[in-house]
Amino acid sequence: MATLQQLKGRIKSIKSTSQLTKAMQTVAAIRYKKNSAKSKYAHKHLNQMKQLEQTLQGHLPQHDVFQSRPKATKTLLLIVGPTRGFCGGLHRSIPFAAYKSLKEDGIDPQDSNQVEIITINKPALKNVSRQGGTIYAAFLEITKDFDEYDILALSELILKKYKEDKTIRTVKATFLTLDGKVTTETIFPLSTKNNAEFDENQRPEHDYRFDSSVEDIGEELIHQYLQSFLNLAVIQTQTSEEKARMIAMNQATENAKKMNQALQLSFFRMRQAKITQEMNEIASNLS
Repeated sequence: MATLQQLKGRIKSIKSTSQLTKAMQTVAAIRYKKNSAKSKYAHKHLNQMKQLEQTLQGHLPQHDVFQSRPKATKTLLLIVGPTRGFCGGLHRSIPFAAYKSLKEDGIDPQDSNQVEIITINKPALKNVSRQGGTIYAAFLEITKDFDEYDILALSELILKKYKEDKTIRTVKATFLTLDGKVTTETIFPLSTKNNAEFDENQRPEHDYRFDSSVEDIGEELIHQYLQSFLNLAVIQTQTSEEKARMIAMNQATENAKKMNQALQLSFFRMRQAKITQEMNEIASNLS
């Protein structure tokens, strides 16, 4: 049974933990609000790039990123993980959802002839290593204040790999959406709907004029589209991570308060029992 001194130490320790979790909850809330605003701008930019992509489909129907590869059998999978801990079970749920999505398509995620994996952040790499799978590349850290240059290396790697390796049928990305759900979306090949029925007289919502060759501009816009997609995926994952951390730290703070109340009650009862015992001993000596 714990002594009064031990109970005092536990109460003090839990109070410190409660203050720490409350501070982490506040920081997570601030970051969540900041990332939510960034995510809205990133989503808007991606929608604009998709409009340009629809225009390119008519001008560059034979480009590699628009062509399906029915005989190819491999999938290049990008897994965007959280940056650090204290955010619930996101570390395990993202790779698990990615593997589940592949299995539903009849693909073995642990077969190197079918899947190659690119991971972002250390938690994703650690969990993929545990579950098994061929890791093609690992980006150990993309900071919370990342810029376009951090995404540039990743986008260049994915596009180069897809163009050079003709065994890759699709490139997919698994990441968190703003509502905290794990989603797997196809990056390449880009949608080719309506290519056969493309009409030069039909214009998208915005009218674009090409001053240089369509091939040169198209190649650059495909790079920009991929960067916009990856940028949104990373921002949304970080936003959902902060939301999950905010919830987890709130629960931890509440649990610490309940534990502290229980320890204080035990402390008061033990102290009262000790006082009563001492008073009985004094009374018995006086009699």
